[in-house]
Formats: sequence, C-alpha cells, structure tokens
Amino acid sequence: MSSPQAGWYQDPQDPQGLRYWDGVQWTSQTHKPNQPAAPVLGSYQSPTPPPPYQNYSTAQQGSYAAQPVSFVEAAKGLITKWTFRGRASRSEYWFSSITLSLLIFILRAVTGVIGVEAVGYVVLLVQTVLGINLLLIAIRRYHDTGRSGWWLLLQLGLYTILAAALIVTALVSLLVAFGGAASDAQSFGAAALVMLVLFLANNIWLIVWLSLPGKSEKNRFDD
Repeated sequence: MSSPQAGWYQDPQDPQGLRYWDGVQWTSQTHKPNQPAAPVLGSYQSPTPPPPYQNYSTAQQGSYAAQPVSFVEAAKGLITKWTFRGRASRSEYWFSSITLSLLIFILRAVTGVIGVEAVGYVVLLVQTVLGINLLLIAIRRYHDTGRSGWWLLLQLGLYTILAAALIVTALVSLLVAFGGAASDAQSFGAAALVMLVLFLANNIWLIVWLSLPGKSEKNRFDD
C-alpha cells in the first residue's frame, strides 16, 4: 500500500487539528481548521483523507482475526452462540472451557449434597449439550488459525483410539503379569508405554493448535 501524497491531514494525535504529512512521515507542523495553515509544500486538502497506514494498528487496517472476549462474554456465548461458522479467539475458547468445567463441578457438588439421582441425569445432559457447543467453539478456533475443523476431529479421533489402546494394553500387561508370564507382560508393558507417549503427544498437539494466535489475513472460513 503506497503512502498518501504530501499535504495536510487529520492529526493522529489530535483529531480536532491537522498535521502536515511530507509524503514519508508526519512533520511537527500543525494547525487548527479555523486558523490559516502554515505555507508548506502542497496545498490544504479538505475533506482530509485517512492518515498513512503506518499509523494504523493491525485491527484498524481490517484484521480478520477473532477479537478477544471477556470471561462473561465467553460464558454467555457458550450458552447462546451455536455455530461452527466463523472464528473464535483464544480467550473465547479457553474461557468457555473454564466456564464449562466450573459449571459441571458446581452441579456435581450440588448433586452430591442433595443426593437425588435424577439431578445427576440433568448434570449429564448439561455436560453433553454444552460439550457439543464447546466443540463448535474449538472448530471456530481452528478457523481463526487458518485450519479446517476436520483437523480437530482427526485429533479427537486419535485421542479416543489411543486412550482405548492404552487402557487395553495396560490391563493385558497386568493380567499377564499376574498369570506369571513375565516376558509377555514386559511386551505388553512396552506397548502400553508407547501408547502413553503417543497419547500425550496427541494431546500436546491439540493444545498447541488451540492456543495459536489467529491469522489476520482473510481465509476461506470468513463470511
């Protein structure tokens, strides 16, 4: 983007005044609109075009990255905003995750105090429904980093498979060990260790991608 031509523009430090732009940078010459401008190269221009882009922040230039939200806004969105289209910022996803965790903890504590079995089913229903919306937020979080939500589903699929494989190999290793077959137990124990490493690696991969900053460029997930 090329810089504006030399002339008088709205002062970025004083919106009520004007400052002279020499074609490369702002000068120290300023004046108010109701006062005669100092005779500098170039003529007075009115209405004033926008200041040079160098003085704009990324957001002012039209960044497409999702904007941060407060904890209250994220908690409200977890209940009211149901869509996988568009983007979600890091704060929106992590605040939503914390909100869901706190809500489930409180509901389960209340259920333990009341001791009514029916309340437990309500807690399970709330956890399932809001968990689905958290998944939608995670998909939008991936969109904000320029990635498809299919990557998230792949990671969750690997999470399920590796978790199941880890449990099975660990249980088999214990059963074989109690049966007296030490060599077989070691083999299954080694397999369980490999499953554990892969499981942790997949979780780290998931957390890292959910924590990446949003891309300011427009992508195919923007409306």
